[in-house]
Amino acid sequence: MPALPLGTGRVFLLALLAVLAAAPGCGLVRPAADARARPEATFPARPLDGLLVRPDLQALVDAQVRRDAAPLVAALSSPDAAVRARAAFALASVQSAGSVDALLDRLRDDVPAVRADAAFALGQTADSTRGVAMLIALRTEATPTVQAELVDALGKTGRAADHDDLLAVVL
Repeated sequence: MPALPLGTGRVFLLALLAVLAAAPGCGLVRPAADARARPEATFPARPLDGLLVRPDLQALVDAQVRRDAAPLVAALSSPDAAVRARAAFALASVQSAGSVDALLDRLRDDVPAVRADAAFALGQTADSTRGVAMLIALRTEATPTVQAELVDALGKTGRAADHDDLLAVVL
């Protein structure tokens, strides 16, 4: 099959894939009833991470507001998963090109919430050179929420070749 020009069917197919990935019953995102029945398959919603009572998490938000990537990148190495996840999430709005390598490293984190937030942040960067690394992560990722974030990130930042490879990934 010949490659589609970027402005036609390929964009449509990627948009359709992203919509289907988030649709109930598609297998990528578990419906709420299933998540309640199997709490180990989910991770806490953002408000439950202790932001309102933890000064260390509040400091990350302060760095985010100042658009200061350095403390956020440093926090990605914290032994505390809540700190790593909050730092990755904050880097999404900072959009620092210097944070991309550290965020890619977090795609191998043991905690799904950290991987999901790292993928989300990667999708907010303007770096289109890391599609292969995100595709590798997607091929080995088992958590549906993280898969959905990686698909979204690739759709936003990937190059045409990455989009072709994304369409070939079996989840």
